[in-house]
This record gives sequence, C-alpha cells and structure tokens, in this order.
Amino acid sequence: MIKVLKLLCFFLFPLSALKAEIHLNQLSEKESSQKMFAVIYQGYLKPGRENEYQEAWSKVAQYFIKYRGAIGSCLHRTSDGLWVAYSRWPDKKTRDSSWLGENALSEELPLEIRNAILIIKECLDSDPKISDLCMEVVNDLLLSSDDTESNLILSPEQERIMNLVYEEVEIAIQEGNPPFAAIITDSENNILSIAHNQANTKQLAIAHAEIEAIQLACKILGKKKLEGCILYANAESCGMCSTAIIKSGILQVFYGAPHEKGSNPDVHLLEINRKATPQLRVHGGFMREKFIEQINRGRS
Repeated sequence: MIKVLKLLCFFLFPLSALKAEIHLNQLSEKESSQKMFAVIYQGYLKPGRENEYQEAWSKVAQYFIKYRGAIGSCLHRTSDGLWVAYSRWPDKKTRDSSWLGENALSEELPLEIRNAILIIKECLDSDPKISDLCMEVVNDLLLSSDDTESNLILSPEQERIMNLVYEEVEIAIQEGNPPFAAIITDSENNILSIAHNQANTKQLAIAHAEIEAIQLACKILGKKKLEGCILYANAESCGMCSTAIIKSGILQVFYGAPHEKGSNPDVHLLEINRKATPQLRVHGGFMREKFIEQINRGRS
C-alpha cells in the first residue's frame, strides 16, 4: 500500500498540465518503509484526442520503466474529464537524471519516444480550469523490472491453490497435453473449478486451461458471468484466454511464468488488459522458476 507523506510542490506545467512532486512511503510486508519519489501531471485534453494521448502516454511510460529507472507509471481520468498521470521513482536523483526537463526531447531519447512526448503535449488543452481530483483508474503500469512480477505476498491459502495448479499441470503433461492449468475461486478463495489444457485430448485448439476452467465455473454457478472471482494459472494467459477472462467478468488473476513469446497472435494478458474496461487486477511471478521448469519439461 502506498501512503502519501508530504506534498512538496505544486505548479503549472507547460500547456496547463499541473505537476506535483510527492515523496511516498511504500509499505511492504517483507521490508520496513522505503521512500519513493513521484511526479504528477494533470490536464484536460482537446476533444477527440483521448486515445491518441493514452497511447502516447503508455509508450513513454513503458520506456521510462524499462530503460530509465522508473518504478511505475499510472494514468487516471476524473469524472469531469481531467486526466492525471504520475510516474514513480526510487528517489528524486534517479528521476532528475532520467528526465531532462525541457531537454528531454534531445537525441538522448529514441525518436519514437520524443515524438510521443510531443503528442502528449499537443493533446493537452490549456483553456479549462483544472479542478479538484476524484480519480477513476484508467491504466496502471506499476511493474517490476521485467514488467510482469508482482510484489504481493500470497496468503497460505493462495500458496496452496498455486501448488494445486502445479499438480494439475502434471496431469496435463501425463496426458500428453500442453503444460498449462488454471483454477478459479470465488472472492474468498473457495475453489469453483480446476482444469488443465486438453487441446490434444479433445483435438480442439481452443481447449486451453483457462477456457476449460471458465466453462466449468460458469456451469457450477449457473451463471454466464464470474464477477468477483479469481483465476490462478501457471503462466500468463495467451490472447484468446486473456479475452475470455475479461469477458467472463473475473476480477483478479494470479499467475506464475511469464508470457511465452511466439504465440499467434503474440499478445498476452498484461497487454490486452490495458484495453479492458474495467481492468483486471493482475499479479504475476509466483513460483516463477518452478513453473518455467515445469513448462519446459512439458514441452520437451
């Protein structure tokens, strides 16, 4: 959980976006308090520029997370149309050395990122007065260094469920199916369905673990939607399963191994989730190495 400790400053940003620098305390169950630094930008957008702005923001944010030391970046939209973006850094020094202010459009940044920064500025409307904040989360890129792993700690019951996923993958491997499995629970982690990939057994390309688990859970509940439910999987879901998870109304996903490159289409849950409304709460990297070893063994 992130707690705001002190508002340091609040002043106008070019093109009427507001910028505030905030020191944050990030509380972890593993560690004592650790200081973090954040910068907030606010502004209204010109009519019809929302998608363009959001795409440009996502491109810039992901670049700074991956290459410039940012911890994460989050985008919000308020009820009256104000857009708020903020970037998180381990400390002010890291942020200042990575973001060069008015010199940020120098050759030091890739052309694609420089153009995206210009688009962000062009999308901002300087006329409307900026109001108080009442935020609705639009997108959140609070990611670890590999863009997938979560800092959450599983409860004993959640650890048990992830181990059951591992056991279910073993069944898939024994049957000669692809090494994937999924479990769906209600909001209290009571198990509704357990399934593994049965594409080879059923000779059905769409018989992935998540699809099988969703179908079974809907049948058990007698409902077409799984609102409030949680899905546990041994790997980040493919494009097909990611869409099915979102369509089913599942609230939250926990997975182990990262997305396998080379699937067709080569998209994955985190990427698809950014386009969803509302977005899933996605947490990855649990039992990561153990699941990667198991998948590699099942593929051989």
